[in-house]
Amino acid sequence: MAAQREHRLISTIFARTLMDRRYFHGIRAAAARALVKHAKEEIDWLGLFHLEKAFQELFCLPGSPMTRSNDFSDRAAYVLQLVIPDAISKVRDNNGKTPARVKRFLYDKLKFNDNSNNEYSDNFYVATLMKALCHAMLGRVETRTDDISDFDMEALLEAQAEEQLEKDAVAEIDRYRRMDEWSSSFQNVYSRAALHCQMQLMQAKIVDFDIMQFLPYTRVGTYDLLRLDAFECLVELDIFSSPELLRWFVFTMSNDPSVWLRWRLHGLFGKALAPVAFGRSVVHETSAAADGLIIEQESSTEVRQADLARRQTVTGALAALKAEAANDQVLKECLWAACNSPIIGVLELSEFADLCRVIYDPITTKKVALKFPRYWGVKHLGKGRLHFFRTAKIRTSLHPAKDTSSASSTKRKREDQGAPSAPGPRITFKQSKLAPPPPSTPSSSTTTTATPGHHVPKPKLHIPNFPKSTLPHPPVLGGTTTPTTPATPGGGLKLKLKIGPQPKH
Repeated sequence: MAAQREHRLISTIFARTLMDRRYFHGIRAAAARALVKHAKEEIDWLGLFHLEKAFQELFCLPGSPMTRSNDFSDRAAYVLQLVIPDAISKVRDNNGKTPARVKRFLYDKLKFNDNSNNEYSDNFYVATLMKALCHAMLGRVETRTDDISDFDMEALLEAQAEEQLEKDAVAEIDRYRRMDEWSSSFQNVYSRAALHCQMQLMQAKIVDFDIMQFLPYTRVGTYDLLRLDAFECLVELDIFSSPELLRWFVFTMSNDPSVWLRWRLHGLFGKALAPVAFGRSVVHETSAAADGLIIEQESSTEVRQADLARRQTVTGALAALKAEAANDQVLKECLWAACNSPIIGVLELSEFADLCRVIYDPITTKKVALKFPRYWGVKHLGKGRLHFFRTAKIRTSLHPAKDTSSASSTKRKREDQGAPSAPGPRITFKQSKLAPPPPSTPSSSTTTTATPGHHVPKPKLHIPNFPKSTLPHPPVLGGTTTPTTPATPGGGLKLKLKIGPQPKH
């Protein structure tokens, strides 16, 4: 039934479902939301009338629009008390404008709310009324008083009364925000709801843009949920429009002591980059010629195609983000400082690195600037003083210097090639003259004994130098080829060892 067109009978059925206490509160809440579709001018706002009467019957004094003292002991009634004002705030006429009776109804319920006799807190109920009143104020026609004739006094007075009602509604929302500063509500729901309302009213240009309404709530020491909502409002208002605001956001995202807040700000920063990538919604007013002929140039067509690509494809959005954010020097400095923060962990550093990889192209080269070498000059100052200085003449070619070490090594190599190779050692065995030569024995191994009283001379080894090409002859012992070993006392061998250059012949 909710999908059908507006009709009096269907609106009556939904109103009976809403008022019947035998139904589950979820069904009653769905009936209240469905009545919004039947609050149309074609059927004399019958759905709006049913919603107002249902709220008056359930929560107001008998026969009066004044609300009773809140009583949240019945959970089903509490759910309906939250749903009905939210449904009424969505009522619009055919032009998209909110009727004045809707704004007046919600303003009265917020202003005259009474929770003195209730054992439960009404923080969430008041926050719901604030959001509903703000949503109702968003539906309005931009040009109202300018189009009204001075002779239509009734319409002019009605427009002035509506403007005054909007001012009173903004003041009432701000009153609850200031009240929360003195006596904090549960999780600061008053301030959080007021910040979101002010942000939406600023976007709709109902109130003046004032960033100082949100900045005080972003300081360290404020409740984390309130700080997060304040940063979210700043993101919705475009933090890239102010370099100081961007610096503060990235600094908090990388240096705040709260890990939870830093992690949530990473998600908000991605939300802030979305308008940069997909393009901000800008209304372009094209002035047509007098005859209605519009000539589209090729450049405008290419721009429109690029804008269409960035809105429909991920590749086009990333390319547009890189083109716009890569030249932002403030963002580059902020991201570099965030990556060097000593507070963040490895996971957060990885998030920053991924963000830099998307925005910036990697640089794998480094330009090195070297000074041209210049010739040295010398000036004689007299009395043995010399002044060395660099001249203006630039050295553009390399002159090979004389290498003394290589020349000496070449000369030494040449001398080594002309001289004979180093001679080998020469060994000569001579028999001692102090004792007669012992008789030779066939045994290859003999023993030598010394007689007491006789001096046995020490053997001498004489090794002459021979060239490597000449091999030394086998040792000659006593003119025979068979070696003999002295076996008599006092006998021995003289072994002479001479090492040195070969004697010249």
